[in-house]
Amino acid sequence: MKRALAVALPLLALTLSSVFVYPGRTYLQSDTQIYIPIFEHLLNPAAIQGDLLLQGVHLRYTIYDEVTLALRRLSGLDFEWVLLGQQILFRYLGAWGAYLLARACGLGALASVLVSGGLWLGAFVYGPAIITTEYEPVPRGFAVPLTVLSVGLLARGAPALWAGVPLGIAFLYHAPAIWPVLLIAVVLRQGRFLAATAASALLLAGLSIFQPGPAGAQSFFSILDTPHAHIQQLRAPYNWLYRWLPRYIWTFAITGPLALAAAWRLRGVLPPLVRPYALWLPMVGFATIPASLLLQERLGWALLPQIQPMRALLYCHLLCQWLGLICAALELREGHWLRGAAWLLVPLSLALRGDFLQFTPADWTAQAALALAVIALAWLSQQHWAAFALPLLLAVPWAMATYGHGAAPSLESPDLRALSEWAKQQGPGSAMYFFPDLGRKPEPGVFRARSLQPVYACWKQGGQVNYFAAYAYAWHERWTNLLAPGHAAMDYADLRRRGITRLILTQDAPHEPLPLLYTSPGGRYRVYALR
Repeated sequence: MKRALAVALPLLALTLSSVFVYPGRTYLQSDTQIYIPIFEHLLNPAAIQGDLLLQGVHLRYTIYDEVTLALRRLSGLDFEWVLLGQQILFRYLGAWGAYLLARACGLGALASVLVSGGLWLGAFVYGPAIITTEYEPVPRGFAVPLTVLSVGLLARGAPALWAGVPLGIAFLYHAPAIWPVLLIAVVLRQGRFLAATAASALLLAGLSIFQPGPAGAQSFFSILDTPHAHIQQLRAPYNWLYRWLPRYIWTFAITGPLALAAAWRLRGVLPPLVRPYALWLPMVGFATIPASLLLQERLGWALLPQIQPMRALLYCHLLCQWLGLICAALELREGHWLRGAAWLLVPLSLALRGDFLQFTPADWTAQAALALAVIALAWLSQQHWAAFALPLLLAVPWAMATYGHGAAPSLESPDLRALSEWAKQQGPGSAMYFFPDLGRKPEPGVFRARSLQPVYACWKQGGQVNYFAAYAYAWHERWTNLLAPGHAAMDYADLRRRGITRLILTQDAPHEPLPLLYTSPGGRYRVYALR
């Protein structure tokens, strides 16, 4: 019991540190701007009624909504706290998974804790635009740690049937995040490992039939027409290889081979059951590049932008860090300090969250300091002063928060909160709001989620253009004519015909005399009545 707690408590401390210090967490800054209004609508159908967002709901093939709504009803807590609880739980389970693989490779308990802490410092995956340790409590951020736990259990000798349970739960949350692991398991004919996922697939198919609330019918076997493809390229360029900067591809040309080199270095200690995953996951990630070029960019298969296969490149970074840190720990244990430092170079560069092919001198200084700190921790873990290693490790995220690129500060200013609260008090369905002078800025999405009022058009609203063609055309028409750079002068008569009843201005003055309904305390937002 004491030995279990000696591991469980440090992993919990590291998990809480990763959530609240570095890389951190965000709420209503990215995809939760889409999910939270939909959840609120499912609880109260009057909330955000009339918002275009409701025509693009894509929750049919995930239990993310069912679990979150159930926890909300049972606990009575706000969605932010319900999702935060899930985020902490799944990141903690992922910490255990990283620890278990390190232990299976022969590392001691403390060194394995250090590896786990290093892995969940995370990495930003430029190109596909995802993060190995997600800031936001979104489905992929739950599925990836569960997948790591499954691999760790398999490595540690757990029965394949039970090791596959976290993978099955990950499938229920976000199948596109774990399909590379499933593909390898199918090729290896690991039926027991796949049993839970097979059961999950049947459950998900059944639940999709009874999906509550608005649920769009996604088209899987159609061909993208040219206008729809162009809209996707505008709003979701991360799915289109030709829109990537060349250095993004070079990044994978570094992390993928390093992951394979680490797997080769560990070939004598990696458990046989997980060795194929270490070798093949980076290669599957690479294979998605030509597959996407052919199936999506040449043939236009509509399924590809929905499952976003090139996001499997995440495993190049994830395994480069996970296996690279284990290699570094083994080298340092054997007294090979230079080799250990070399293995730390890229994993820690990724953890700094910067584009390491464009590091500044300050970035490299921070990188060197971080590497020295990790080497010092490794040395302490082998000495009589090992008790000091964990407190020092917990200090690393604080240093990373200063020098690294973690979660961005909250978007919610006092003015935006006050505006949202005022609009919420007007009651659901009372108005249609529009921010004509904010362009791509994210404040309208925060306002929608907090006020539970519909917003006619905003940039974040376009996040579902990958899933539904009709939705994409409707959003693009609104964006092009009302918000995009170079759009025509604002015609209030046209806005009224569109059903907009409230203008929220931050810079511009109204083109005609309009009743002023509200001014935020700091004067940032002014609400005018169009009707």
